[in-house]
Amino acid sequence: MSGRFFGRESGFTLIEIIVALMILSIVGVFVMQLFGSSFVASTTPLTQLQNSFDLQGAMEEMTDDYNSGTPLADLQTRVNSEAYGNGASYTVSENRFVTVSGSTFVEAASDAPKDLLRVTIQAANGETLTTLFSAQ
Repeated sequence: MSGRFFGRESGFTLIEIIVALMILSIVGVFVMQLFGSSFVASTTPLTQLQNSFDLQGAMEEMTDDYNSGTPLADLQTRVNSEAYGNGASYTVSENRFVTVSGSTFVEAASDAPKDLLRVTIQAANGETLTTLFSAQ
């Protein structure tokens, strides 16, 4: 029985191979549709985390500048120039002198002492950080 098993040669026919490839390709398309969006969206948390680190780094640089004895008026000017963060992408949402009125902060009058600076910066993803700097 050389090469025959019950009257049939061993191996696959060309039709069987083509049908198997068609089934595998259809299953592959379904798998890619199912997981494709997960692969693309997998970088989103990393990007958000990087934006958070950049925002925190910019605020830490402002705090370091403040702790080194920079007057509040000079700090306000530097914050407006967005000179902090080593190229981090953020915008200054608020940078003004405030006073405490009850339980809220209101903008300080022009003749009021400038001893409390409120700074809020915002990343591109909408995350914000706010810090109050007081006269030293």
